[in-house]
Amino acid sequence: VQLRFGVSGSIKVYVNDHEVISEEEDANNDYDNYNVKLKLSSGWNRILVKVGEHEANSCNFLMRITDDNGNPISLESKAEPQTYTKKKVDYTAVRPEHIVYLEQVYEKNPDNLLIGYVLSEAYLAADKKYLTRKTLNQIEKKVPNSAFVKSQLLEVYNREDNETGVNKLIEWFKVNEPSNGLSLNLLYEEAVEQKKYETADSILDIIERKYGTNVDVYSKKVSLLFDRGKQKEALELIEEGY
Repeated sequence: VQLRFGVSGSIKVYVNDHEVISEEEDANNDYDNYNVKLKLSSGWNRILVKVGEHEANSCNFLMRITDDNGNPISLESKAEPQTYTKKKVDYTAVRPEHIVYLEQVYEKNPDNLLIGYVLSEAYLAADKKYLTRKTLNQIEKKVPNSAFVKSQLLEVYNREDNETGVNKLIEWFKVNEPSNGLSLNLLYEEAVEQKKYETADSILDIIERKYGTNVDVYSKKVSLLFDRGKQKEALELIEEGY
């Protein structure tokens, strides 16, 4: 069978008291990212999963038992202790097949930006921040003025706590894409921070015309009224929004 795991936090997995997976660094990834192929013993097998959390802000895991093609295998399971045989387990680590496939396709077609982007999304879902950034940087060289690619890089820099990278991209958006939704929100927050409320109002009008009167717009309007000391109008707007 294959044991497949996704985790928020760090993880160790033991099968019949033998360690088969160990990842000490915190991650926030999707399912099927830590996979091993092994042979279970007849009778009961004990699977022990240890998860920890240091920086992930969450602590959980998802496990699947599958065949080589990722199809679930139905086995009886119980939470209560059962008699099992402690033994060394021979296992093989298995990389996620969708990532392997995308890497192969992208290597053969490096100018296919769509495949490159999908690969970067697969890396990001696996919380492979370096590989995500590396792939997006390759794409960025081909389309240096793409706001879409830069917005994806911004997500990676945020995950890496790369303040320099984040700040550079924020300035790029404000200068080069002032009508972009991200830029408008950044300019709005900057105006509020500087207490330029009329400017913030004007930017908020643009956001509302562009994206409609949604929850975010209502929230910004209410916050702006409170910042200006207009509690009565703020409460009326809250009631209207509700």
